[in-house]
Amino acid sequence: MEFAHAAIDAGADLFVGGHAHWPKGIEVYQDKPIFYGTGNFLFDQAWSEETSTGIFADIVLYRNRVVQARPIPFIILDRSQPNFLVPDGGGERALSTIFSASLGPEFEAYEGSPSGNSGLEQEQG
Repeated sequence: MEFAHAAIDAGADLFVGGHAHWPKGIEVYQDKPIFYGTGNFLFDQAWSEETSTGIFADIVLYRNRVVQARPIPFIILDRSQPNFLVPDGGGERALSTIFSASLGPEFEAYEGSPSGNSGLEQEQG
């Protein structure tokens, strides 16, 4: 979390973290989106829902700035092929899991995320 904040403080308009094998939380820091982890994209780790589910960071840019950022959930099926998850097909559950691990007032409505202490601070800090 400190590295992501430092990147934003140094002038980054967006931060997308990697490495984790399942999606992590999201934060809006100084009006800039931070995706702490997007999950697996090209790995065939179908032994659990956590390692099979991820998010695309859908980013819209306009005149050198981020005007929209949203997570698009997917699941890896059929020999490492990402498939979009619609709300009724598990997408809502995937987003709820991500949002409950997210920081900030934008995510307070999700279980486990009363403005931040959802485990993300312990993992990242």
